Amino acid sequence: MRFILIISVIIFLSQSELQFVSSEALKCSFSTGSWQYAISMYYCEVHNNNIFISKSSVTVTSIEGKHIGDRSNKHVVGISFNTLPNVNYMPLHLNYFFTNLIAIQIYNSSLLEIHQSDLKVFPNLKYLYLCCNKLEIIEAELFKYNPQLQLIWLQKNRIYHIDPFVFTFLHQLQVLWLDGNNCSKSFGDVNNSGEVEKVVKRIEDEGCSNYRYTSFQIYEKIEKESKVTQEKVEKLTSIFMKIIDENNNVKVKLEEIDKKLKTK
Repeated sequence: MRFILIISVIIFLSQSELQFVSSEALKCSFSTGSWQYAISMYYCEVHNNNIFISKSSVTVTSIEGKHIGDRSNKHVVGISFNTLPNVNYMPLHLNYFFTNLIAIQIYNSSLLEIHQSDLKVFPNLKYLYLCCNKLEIIEAELFKYNPQLQLIWLQKNRIYHIDPFVFTFLHQLQVLWLDGNNCSKSFGDVNNSGEVEKVVKRIEDEGCSNYRYTSFQIYEKIEKESKVTQEKVEKLTSIFMKIIDENNNVKVKLEEIDKKLKTK
């Protein structure tokens, strides 16, 4: 039983230490309106920037805010994080509360990364606005589970690498904005499906990487992540050893008590 308890504690600590996740309520102002190139929609405008702590992923545990009329969370199809400087990562568990999202906007924030796992939970996603953030890489198969995407805004980030085939299978894509990045200045911003097809084909053929920039970036990122990982491992090892020591102390005490009971 004590062994199981130790393992459980280690797993819990590992998850909390490695993922740096905090649980928070999301404060929404609900309204109806249309974003550029999108249909009119009922959406949540997030306004509690303070919950997005630097280097943390926020797990949404509840939604606060007054809905319009008899509407509820199920009627929300869009969510906007507009000019919230602390938003470094996509919040987790949004899909638990907003099951019908088709539009996500993280605009003029500090978004550092976007991954397939962030978008996979929104299979009906049509509009993705990620303008004016700090994205650097658009990974392969990022949109694998979002075949209905019609609009993607990635302009004015720091993107130095886009996977050549990341847009290839988005057959409904009509708007693709890539301008203002380190590897896409010549691609421009296109607003119709015909032009989008040409840009997608050019990315397939020519690629979209600034190799003079990436060599330093990749080295720097690997070095930084290696140091962080090493610190986490050392911290977890220290915690693990403390737990073992405490367990041994408890074991010794139990043996002493057992001896005393037997002598009686």
